[in-house]
Amino acid sequence: MKNEIKELDYFTFKYNQDYLTNPFPYHWFDGKLIARKTTSGEIFLEDTYWDYGDNKTFTIEEALEKGVLTFVCNLNDVKEISEYDIVYYADVDIINLSHQHGHYIKYAIRNNVTRSKEKMTTVIIDRIRTAEQKIESCKRNIENWNSKLKEIDNGVDLNKIYI
Repeated sequence: MKNEIKELDYFTFKYNQDYLTNPFPYHWFDGKLIARKTTSGEIFLEDTYWDYGDNKTFTIEEALEKGVLTFVCNLNDVKEISEYDIVYYADVDIINLSHQHGHYIKYAIRNNVTRSKEKMTTVIIDRIRTAEQKIESCKRNIENWNSKLKEIDNGVDLNKIYI
């Protein structure tokens, strides 16, 4: 695997049970590693938790010894999309590149992916159902408020009216 890893390859990483001696192994560590090159051309793996270079790093050998690497994509083969754009693409085509355990949201799709008719249809149908539920809820609220107005007009004890 070592010779197959290229710069900007993106992996998920899970520690092996043998290396879980730290009670919080994923504290300040995302377990999402990007292959980077040193000035001498050697590849190392850098975690994505911090944006400013204070990340945990591994040699490829260390990563393979301490845990399991799962290839996700090469960052040259994807384009970033906004969180709002995920409604246009099939779930299998969306790559979650978020870091700091999801506090910083970032998504991408492979460069050749096109919008999904099925996903867009599902999202629109879901939004229609949600809007219909809101309409029904508003209708019930209007009926309730009208009923309370009638009770007030009919002289009911105001201490028994809750708004």
